[in-house]
Amino acid sequence: SLKNELSINHSEKLLIYVGSLGTWYLGREMMAQFANLFERKFLDRFLWITRDSEERIMALTSEFNLPKSSVIVRSASRDEVPVYLSIADLGIFYIRSTFSKSASSPTKLGEMLLCGLPVITNTGVGDLNTFFSDNDVGHIHEIDREKTMFVDDETIRTLMSKSKEEIRKVGLKNLSLSIATERYLEIYNTLK
Repeated sequence: SLKNELSINHSEKLLIYVGSLGTWYLGREMMAQFANLFERKFLDRFLWITRDSEERIMALTSEFNLPKSSVIVRSASRDEVPVYLSIADLGIFYIRSTFSKSASSPTKLGEMLLCGLPVITNTGVGDLNTFFSDNDVGHIHEIDREKTMFVDDETIRTLMSKSKEEIRKVGLKNLSLSIATERYLEIYNTLK
């Protein structure tokens, strides 16, 4: 199995991030969240699916005093991404909150939810605040001050116990390609 191939024990809890670490994504803050959850024994491993430098990510393990074995970095084709997502227990992405991102909708949210993963993300991007208040499929919070950015015990326990099938249903209902097409057509028809 893929977990065996990645030397992940089947009992280990896995956090996953998929995508680049360019100027928009906050890799240091994601690693800080993992380090906090790792230290509190909620998560065991962090899988980064990215084409970015492994050295850059592994440098963060040193910064947060994490064992190098707790972080795995892999590159994957678009077709392989769902396979990697399927072995994870929790997804994460933090995006720099800027004016241009106020109209953004991260594709990775749909990918993660459609694979049944609860998600941890930050406020200030697109309509994520509304989406997460309407749908109980993850946790959204501010990441401006490190003291307040960490997910509390009760929240993480709740996230980790969520039904993958229920999360997937929310993804299908709100973020699937067919729903997006339908909504774009509705908007287009109002413009006629």
